[in-house]
Amino acid sequence: SDTWISAAKDVLKESGSIYICASQHNLANVLTSLERFEFKVNNIIVWQKSNPMPNMTRRVFTHSIEFVVWAVAGKGWTFNSEALKKVNPDVQKDGSPRAMRDVWIFPVVQGQERLRGEEGRALHPTQKPLELVRRTIIASTNPGDVVYDPFMGSGTTAVAAKGLKRKFIGTELNQKYLDGARSRLRNSDKSAR
Repeated sequence: SDTWISAAKDVLKESGSIYICASQHNLANVLTSLERFEFKVNNIIVWQKSNPMPNMTRRVFTHSIEFVVWAVAGKGWTFNSEALKKVNPDVQKDGSPRAMRDVWIFPVVQGQERLRGEEGRALHPTQKPLELVRRTIIASTNPGDVVYDPFMGSGTTAVAAKGLKRKFIGTELNQKYLDGARSRLRNSDKSAR
């Protein structure tokens, strides 16, 4: 992770944020790399999967969480607390908005949101929920800001950024994923009309 985190630091504006999805298997490496390149970790968000993949081995607890590390490169980062309150499904006892917490509950992507390849199987193995990515963009950017995803996969970040009136730049090495992401972006244009 050192190579791409270093490259991300080079293109990130001084007050910019970086969000990295991690599992228990690579979280320590991500945190070590962020520290090495002088990022400040503001939060480690826990994505609790309401429908985790089944535990086939029955030799460990079922893996039902992923982590989303939010780190910043410098001072003066954006954090849109009030905007997050508007999209927070949790409310106070009196029904008023509540500040966003660092545990987010979403199902693993399936159904209509799941991008599928020609054979009908999931196009990308780790497609993230659109609403999860929307929250990160709402939290740390404003309309017109640029969002960059160096591993754009199925295009979730691109669709979220576009829907939130942010500019988007993405890179992807896998042509199959890139084609799927492009198609998904075109379809998001049609559904917005």
